Amino acid sequence: MVSATAEIVTIRRFTKLGKISALNIISSIRPLARTKQPVEDEEIENQKPEILQAFAKKYGFQIASDFTQAQRYE
Repeated sequence: MVSATAEIVTIRRFTKLGKISALNIISSIRPLARTKQPVEDEEIENQKPEILQAFAKKYGFQIASDFTQAQRYE
């Protein structure tokens, strides 16, 4: 008998996963115990305004001309 475990998988369309068994066939059930993974805070790296302006110019972003330089940077 194969016991089920919780694992993350990618399932393609039309893939057979298993079959449903009647309750009288199941011999045991155990609760799912999830491992706690610490959530790591991702650091946001701020770019210099010159780099952001060059990026906006390269890709054709049009940021409101009535904004101040600080508002554009935000």
